[in-house]
Amino acid sequence: MELGIVGTIAVAGSVVHGSLELDGVRIPIILVAGRQDGPVLVVHCAQHQTEYSGSAMIGQLLRELDLETMRGVLVILPLANVPQILRTRLPEKYQRQIDSIKPALGTPRSNINRVWCGVKDGTWVERLAWLLSHEVFARADGVIDFHSCRICDPNFASYVVSSQPSRQLALAFGFEAVDEVPEEGYFPGQLHQRVPIELGVPAILVEMSPTSARVSWEAMQQARRGVLNVMKHLGMLAGTPELPARQVVFHRTSEQTNFTAGQLGFAVTYCRPGQLVRKGDLIAEVRSFEDFTVLESHVAPCDGGLASCGPATSHVVLPGEELATLQPGVEEIEN
Repeated sequence: MELGIVGTIAVAGSVVHGSLELDGVRIPIILVAGRQDGPVLVVHCAQHQTEYSGSAMIGQLLRELDLETMRGVLVILPLANVPQILRTRLPEKYQRQIDSIKPALGTPRSNINRVWCGVKDGTWVERLAWLLSHEVFARADGVIDFHSCRICDPNFASYVVSSQPSRQLALAFGFEAVDEVPEEGYFPGQLHQRVPIELGVPAILVEMSPTSARVSWEAMQQARRGVLNVMKHLGMLAGTPELPARQVVFHRTSEQTNFTAGQLGFAVTYCRPGQLVRKGDLIAEVRSFEDFTVLESHVAPCDGGLASCGPATSHVVLPGEELATLQPGVEEIEN
């Protein structure tokens, strides 16, 4: 299949490594082409430093793909925001590497996931978003954007409400929890909101805990399986996606109940993030440091799904700190 992206050309049955360049900064890109024509899927990773949930599994994914039977082209951006990643780790002794990213270091540290689909003549970050949007995403049949979330959140795939093809990608990825976001509000300028609206290309955000510079082995396998599921959904690979028996769709615009600690204590939880609960179910307790007796209990006031569960930072909780978030009216899908 013929596909060229800013100088990097796909070769049927091969893996081609190249890069995109913006003001002297090189952004790695990998084109994986099957022997047969087919869809184009973009796997976009590491917009933010320490969020490597997708990047860490790329090597495994490349070794597993059978290019003789694969259809279409898999476009991989393993480290989309190199300047932000490197400036958090490199000491001055690595001056050559630091010098190579100076054009981007001189720009405001804006969040690239608030400026999609970019500005052609804007800041470096805005121009990077424009380059990737118009030279890469616009040529795709789908985009998977990998991020990392808090450990008290479920792993989830997210889509914008107005894009049914994006919803299908999010469900096909195969997480139990799926997040539906509105076109406006929430956080404006996110990739998975703007790319379907401005470019007409289905896109999903994938959040996998934890947000740290390390990715667990289990998370790597989940990310790899999710990409393979989407490739099967698009017809790039044979077979059908491996889906859980039940998936729960959360709606960002719905009202929710937030449970917070009322006093200092040790938080104990009885449910997992993303779990369905029924009215009266015990969700969390705060226990005493003196004798570990229950100081307060939190139960579900209604049926719903737990958009988060467990303390965000430490089981030693202070008054007002988060214990769980319950959303009623979630959508249950039986597979």
